[in-house]
Amino acid sequence: MANSRAPHFHRDPFQRPALTPGPLGHNDAASPDTRRTHIGDTPGPLGINDHASPFVVGRDPNITEQSRIISSVITPKPGTRNQLREEDFVDAAKTLGGASVAVIKAFAEVESGGKSGFGSDGLPVIAYEGHIFRRLTKRLHDRHMRLSYVYLEKAGAQWKLNNRSHSVSWQTLRAAMELDANAALQSCSWGKFQIMGFNHKACGFENVLDFVMAMKTGEREQLMGFVKFCKSRSDLISAIMAKDFKKIACLYNGVNYGDYDKRMERSYKKHCNAASSSPKT
Repeated sequence: MANSRAPHFHRDPFQRPALTPGPLGHNDAASPDTRRTHIGDTPGPLGINDHASPFVVGRDPNITEQSRIISSVITPKPGTRNQLREEDFVDAAKTLGGASVAVIKAFAEVESGGKSGFGSDGLPVIAYEGHIFRRLTKRLHDRHMRLSYVYLEKAGAQWKLNNRSHSVSWQTLRAAMELDANAALQSCSWGKFQIMGFNHKACGFENVLDFVMAMKTGEREQLMGFVKFCKSRSDLISAIMAKDFKKIACLYNGVNYGDYDKRMERSYKKHCNAASSSPKT
């Protein structure tokens, strides 16, 4: 699971929607200079005090912006779950400066448990981290003990309860999104490479919702996010090139990485052996 410090948001897609469509104008929510206290009040093309949201499609007064975002997240994209191909791993290794393809495959196998980056419902595999949600929300929702809790150990009892199945993980995320959608999305690890949502900027996305939508698109997009994350960390790139699995484990999975380094090394050797025994064309 990729770990890094949670970035500061300059653009908040979870603000109230604008009352006006059209190109961006003064004080729009898409602008980093927008004040959150403004409420759109002008008709026609965007004008003063409008709050534009890139996620609003309709104008049903009975559906809040928060509800729209939740709906967009929990609805599978058609045609997803495409699996990674050999050339995808080769391209990723080249993009990382000539890294070992077997190391990239080891990341994919260890992080996903050798499974797809998607569940049978077409949604990405996720794992909800309640201690991250607690930190991001500054303990505001501690009364919801299942969703906001103190970190005691890696993959502890509460984590296992929240992530005991793919469907339960998504139910947990939805419950957390009802409290704070922004923080909830950042508090999950996503896809085949289990990158934390709070790393969205390192993966090349301005906000976490854009990151999530990309993770929902397919395994190739999940791999591209992994590559961009790695490129944002020179120390991780160095460890990958050196095949220093202890350092890889610490940088990618955190200091309490358990036997992650051993699993990475075993998977790496397996993929090396498979490549050497494959018929050459």
